[in-house]
Amino acid sequence: MAFCQKCGTQIPTGSQFCPKCGARNSESDFSSGSAGASTGLKIVSFLFPLIGWILYFVYKDDQPVKAGDCAKFAWIGFCVGFVLGFISGLAG
Repeated sequence: MAFCQKCGTQIPTGSQFCPKCGARNSESDFSSGSAGASTGLKIVSFLFPLIGWILYFVYKDDQPVKAGDCAKFAWIGFCVGFVLGFISGLAG
């Protein structure tokens, strides 16, 4: 099964259009679920969580998989920064 690049809905094999948003099913518009964020966007989201959350809101309607990746790495970056800050505060 493929996933809609626009809305993330599963597309039945052989279907020409997305059943949810109506987008055309073509090789360039649909993928098998691997249409996530690039490595660069993941690194930026991790290092600067605020930017990752902004990217989430930018991509959430058109590319939900990419938006989810940005938000996930933003949360991971935020948590790692919080833990490192806490440990640094205890050590100093």
